[in-house]
Amino acid sequence: MASYTIELRSIIDSYSLGKYGLDYRQKIEIGRKKLFDFDYPLFDDSYRSVFETHFITNFYMREIGFETERLFKMRLENWLLVNMPYFNDLFKSTLIQYNPLYNTDLTETFDKTTDRNQDDTRVIGQESEVDTTSNQKDETHAVGEQNTRDFNRNISSDTPQTRLQLSTQDGTGIIEYANNITEDVNNGNTDTTSTSNTNQDATSNSKGSFDSNDKYDSSIKQIDEYVKKVVGKNGNQNYSQMIMDFRKTFLRIEKQIFNEMNDLFMLIY
Repeated sequence: MASYTIELRSIIDSYSLGKYGLDYRQKIEIGRKKLFDFDYPLFDDSYRSVFETHFITNFYMREIGFETERLFKMRLENWLLVNMPYFNDLFKSTLIQYNPLYNTDLTETFDKTTDRNQDDTRVIGQESEVDTTSNQKDETHAVGEQNTRDFNRNISSDTPQTRLQLSTQDGTGIIEYANNITEDVNNGNTDTTSTSNTNQDATSNSKGSFDSNDKYDSSIKQIDEYVKKVVGKNGNQNYSQMIMDFRKTFLRIEKQIFNEMNDLFMLIY
């Protein structure tokens, strides 16, 4: 019951007079549009109905601090025009391009450039050694046997009286008469043995080595770049707590606003 002026609910309910069966939420929604029928700065128009509803429910049972409703609305509009730019910046600071479900947004950039000149020398060495040994042996062995037989017969015949039956040397004829016979027989046997041995050893050795140097300059340029970005949730806080904390930031700012708007109402309860 109002003691000095009228309560805010009386102003709100007056806008829905003649409409029956409405609860207080429906009455607040109808009265909200009538009470805030002026323009004032707010960081987000989509949040305007929320802010105005919170204002009404916070001061719903409070007596206005002015004699008339019209004077109250004028003071209310003036307060919002003067003070809301400051509080809008506070609201915006909670909306600086971030996801309320992320508590980590880290970007790390690394750049590294390396220039290096160097002289390189390469030594190439080669050594070779060859040993050659050869052994040759030739052996010839020959054994021969030769038999010879010489036969000479001299026969002279001077009308012999006795008939002979001698064959000639080749056995083809018969000698019947001879007064003088001379025969020479020579039998010979010759053995021949020939041996020839040849041994030949040959050894050769060759050894050679050489070294060569290669020298060249090289220039090395190395560029390392990477960008590391980490975005998301980090820590033990769950998503429900993060959403509640996000909403509380708005409620805390609203509470600060409403504390300063107490001057629009009677300071007695």
